[in-house]
Amino acid sequence: MKVSLVELSMRQKDALTVLLTGRGEHNFGDLIKRMVASKKLEFDMICLKQRIGPVGQRFSSTMHYKQQLLEDIVHTYKDAEEIKVYEDRPKQCVIAEASSHPMHQPPEDPLRRK
Repeated sequence: MKVSLVELSMRQKDALTVLLTGRGEHNFGDLIKRMVASKKLEFDMICLKQRIGPVGQRFSSTMHYKQQLLEDIVHTYKDAEEIKVYEDRPKQCVIAEASSHPMHQPPEDPLRRK
């Protein structure tokens, strides 16, 4: 986690600061909360992967979980002018690219080979 980037977002009053990880709530929830508290970081949302999603869905992969959550955020904050995602796993940057497509059109599957 880039502490300096989180601190910048914390100071920006019009920013939604989200910690999104594929780490499971059951195994890592307490540890991540302690890490955040030890650095005195504040997030509007801390999202750890659940065994079952809020509407009973099961996620086939961490990428699927993150993509679904990002799409929900984009729909919720549809008037946002900009969404920045900082990802420490380059392979998962594809999720951010797919989620940045206009929501009125389904994004192309970024993992499908042409």
